[in-house]
Amino acid sequence: MKNVVGLIAGSLILFSTSAIAKPDDFVTKTGDKFYIGADITAANSVDITIHGASADETADLGFNLLAGYEFNTHPLVKTSVEAEYRNFGEADSTGVLKVDGNALFVNAKAKLFVQYDFGNLYLAPMVGVGQISIDGSTSNTSFSETELAYQAGVELGTRLRQGVDLHLGYRATFTTVNYGGSDIDVDLSGAYIGARYFF
Repeated sequence: MKNVVGLIAGSLILFSTSAIAKPDDFVTKTGDKFYIGADITAANSVDITIHGASADETADLGFNLLAGYEFNTHPLVKTSVEAEYRNFGEADSTGVLKVDGNALFVNAKAKLFVQYDFGNLYLAPMVGVGQISIDGSTSNTSFSETELAYQAGVELGTRLRQGVDLHLGYRATFTTVNYGGSDIDVDLSGAYIGARYFF
């Protein structure tokens, strides 16, 4: 799976470089547009802590779907607000504990662009708050909880003239689930690759 993600990432970089080979200032004129997007999340890590003991597992592939609005805050700084649906995939601790979840977030993001002779790159820190639903089961019990969650991350990407952003990113999500009178800290993190289309 890591080889597949690496191949996709390499293709993204090569494609973005060739697709914007003419240096101009089109980036400075972008913004003030709605957009939709999707990501595939790989290497999802699920860290669960209860009573000081923790378990760290790798989850299946996840995905994110989102829609937002980007503001032309500055020629090289584009801020945005977006609504996002996330599916985290399933983590299975050798058949002892299974956990899967999904969430709805509202995110704020700022893309900081750097232009160069063959195109552009941007770095985009982001933060979000939302509601996460977590389903878990063991050999003799199960639970389903919905809690407040927070997330933070960063993206590295490029903007194409066709109204498309391509990017790689990493983010972490944090929540606490109260089950059976005990607080269970759940941290979900992972790398992702995706695209945004502006209209």
